[in-house]
Amino acid sequence: MDNDTTTSSVESKVKKSLASYLGIEVEDISLDDTLRDDLHMLPTDLTDFLEQLSEGGLPIDQLDIMQIKTVGELVDFLKSEEYLE
Repeated sequence: MDNDTTTSSVESKVKKSLASYLGIEVEDISLDDTLRDDLHMLPTDLTDFLEQLSEGGLPIDQLDIMQIKTVGELVDFLKSEEYLE
C-alpha cells in the first residue's frame, strides 16, 4: 500500500469516526480543525473517541491524545503507527 493510500484510508476512518461521534457531517471536518477548540471536544470526549477508534481497529496504544492538537496530527500519528510493520 503506498503512502497516499495509507493517508487517505486513515484520514477517512478518522473523519468518519469523528463525524459519527460528534453528530456532524464528514465534509465539516478539516485536517486543520483543532480537536478542542474547533470541534469543541472535552477531555472526556477525547477519551471516549479514542475508545471508538480502537474498536474500529486503529492503533491507539502509544497515543497521548493531550499532545494531539489537530485532526491532521491525529491522522499522521495513526498512519505512522498502523503501518509500521
